[in-house]
Amino acid sequence: QSDIGYYEDDFMQYDKLLWRMAMWINRPPSKKQLMMWGVILGFSLLLARLEKYNMWPESWNLNRHPNKVQMAPMN
Repeated sequence: QSDIGYYEDDFMQYDKLLWRMAMWINRPPSKKQLMMWGVILGFSLLLARLEKYNMWPESWNLNRHPNKVQMAPMN
């Protein structure tokens, strides 16, 4: 097994990316598309910030029945 096929696949993906970028020059995204991507990016950054500072709402957790927190024994 040689690495030639692996690099060839990478080049083909790069070629597709360049082709897509060339098409965007001829037909740039509309204002609605840019607004949609801006909202998606902003919302994802907001969620990342909430999670970083432990302000994630408990109702959004996938675990619907969280385990009870065990209290430390009092001495």
